Amino acid sequence: MNARVRTYSPREVATSLGLNLETVQRCLKRGDLTGVRTGRRGHYWHIREADLDLWLASENAKTVLARSLRRWPNSTARRCQLPPTNPDDTAKGK
Repeated sequence: MNARVRTYSPREVATSLGLNLETVQRCLKRGDLTGVRTGRRGHYWHIREADLDLWLASENAKTVLARSLRRWPNSTARRCQLPPTNPDDTAKGK
C-alpha cells in the first residue's frame, strides 16, 4: 500500500510563507529548495512536504524570509514561525 505524499506548488509555498513566487522559483532553480519538475518540458514544480520542512529549517530559508521582511514589512512572512535549527536552542526555550 502506497502512502500519498503531500506536495505543494511553488505558488502554494509562496502564498503560505508570504514570499514572492519568483523567490520560491529561484530557490528551486538554485537547488536550495528541493522539488520535482514535471510536465512535458519540465515547466511544473512539485515540492514534497518533507523537502519543504528541511528547507524551512535551513539557514538559507531564514535568510530568504528575512530579506522578504525587509522589503515587505507587512508581509505574511512576519507571522511565519520557523523551527530552531540548533537543538540547544530548543532545550533552552529560545
